Amino acid sequence: MSTEAVSLRDCRNALHAYFAEHKAALLDKRLGNLRADSAKFEARIAVGMDERRAQQATRDETKYAIAEHGGDRMNVSRPRSRRSRRTRTFALAAPISTRTWRPWPACPRLPIRMPSSPIA
Repeated sequence: MSTEAVSLRDCRNALHAYFAEHKAALLDKRLGNLRADSAKFEARIAVGMDERRAQQATRDETKYAIAEHGGDRMNVSRPRSRRSRRTRTFALAAPISTRTWRPWPACPRLPIRMPSSPIA
């Protein structure tokens, strides 16, 4: 019985080494998969960065073309419109006696046509 117990104990101790080797092999396999995934993600990041640079270049070219053709007027007129909106707001907030009123433009008066008979 003692030889059998010693043999079983040796088998049990060998199992620890076997599973440790198996675990190490699985970890190596996982590490390889993670490295492959990392390489894929780095490639995707590089492609994304290239696309971003290309889009920024296109944006800059478009801005330049717009400015070259006088399209920057919108950027110039924005502060003016904000200023006029602010002035209009303050003018409406002022008391009525201090407001400046402009008369409506004169329009020609149309002749009023009277019906020839009251029952028309």
